[in-house]
Amino acid sequence: MWLARKLSLPKHGSPFWVIATILVINLICMTAFAALGLLVTIRMADMGYSNTRLGWQVIMWSIGVMALGRFFPPIIFRLGVLGSLYLGLLGCAGLISTLTIIPMGPWWLVEAFLSGGVFGLFWTVSETWLSAVSPEAYRSRINALYAMTIGVAGSGGSLLLHLIGDQGMWPFWTLSLIIAGSSLCLLVVRHYPTQIALHGRSNIWRTAKTAGLVLVIGVVSGFTDAGTSAMFSVYVLKTGYSESELLRMVFVFGLGRLILQMPVGMIADRLNRVTVLCTSSFLCVIVVLSLPWALNTPFEAPVLFLWGGLIDTFYVLGLAIMGSRYSGQRLVEMNALFVMLYSLGTATGAPSLGFMMDQFGANVYPIVVAAVIGVAICASLLSTTSFFQKARHK
Repeated sequence: MWLARKLSLPKHGSPFWVIATILVINLICMTAFAALGLLVTIRMADMGYSNTRLGWQVIMWSIGVMALGRFFPPIIFRLGVLGSLYLGLLGCAGLISTLTIIPMGPWWLVEAFLSGGVFGLFWTVSETWLSAVSPEAYRSRINALYAMTIGVAGSGGSLLLHLIGDQGMWPFWTLSLIIAGSSLCLLVVRHYPTQIALHGRSNIWRTAKTAGLVLVIGVVSGFTDAGTSAMFSVYVLKTGYSESELLRMVFVFGLGRLILQMPVGMIADRLNRVTVLCTSSFLCVIVVLSLPWALNTPFEAPVLFLWGGLIDTFYVLGLAIMGSRYSGQRLVEMNALFVMLYSLGTATGAPSLGFMMDQFGANVYPIVVAAVIGVAICASLLSTTSFFQKARHK
């Protein structure tokens, strides 16, 4: 009810129930997936699989989203919003349950690929519905809450796995049931109008030609969210810091990711969102380039706290800009593209950073990250030109 009061929304006949339902389901599912990722890694490591094979297991999820993303809009147009949500959730639950009956091996790669695609459907339609019902005046703050659920889920996954254990088949069945059970939340909004006009045939590639800024943000967001975060631990250890110092740094970094989303969302709802994106990108470049000098000094905590919060603003502001510029069928297609390119960023972020660090040393890490963020700055500055202005047409 706090959300309804903060958004000045009545509890009935308003977007509150849709927003709350999507946030709750996302929190439940992402927590279960975080636990599943840890569980699969532990099982495969115990069986003696190589680091390369473990890496492919992780990347296949993103590859599934990229490969099958073009089919999301037609499926949503055919099944509708609620039908697509049920398919995404129940499909993922069913695929996870197969891990209990099929031996570890090639099928686990196939399962990761298909799970990425099926959950990508839920991911796309839930974000589209969230954008469609969000009041314009509160759009960035609602997206900040959405991003915060993902951050909480990342920590909650390890706790969930600790509770259910990692031995036997029961953990897989439990996670499958948790994801399937989350679909019961949809009963709350089964009679709520979707406010997404679905008609005609999907042409996702035509939409991509006019996507401009939003799709650039998608790639940069995926890169910074997954690659930058994953390789930060490697950077810290490779530059001579101890594991205890790493834990301290990761804690402050994660705290910034959790706390700063809402303040940024509040600012973005009051100012031009592209201006806020450009400003936060500049700040992010300054902060990441200062890492070599700030770590293990009095400036370490504020720098890591700011950096943690700033790298997640790309996703929050990308969703907000997209939701304010597009509607109906184009919004569905744009969200599918955004999810696909975000997955491209996550799939290439860690490997490319790892390769650059192997070739040129660990200290190249902040330079590469700053260069990628610089792409977002250029796109933000160019977004007012005639080429990117096309993205404003619905």
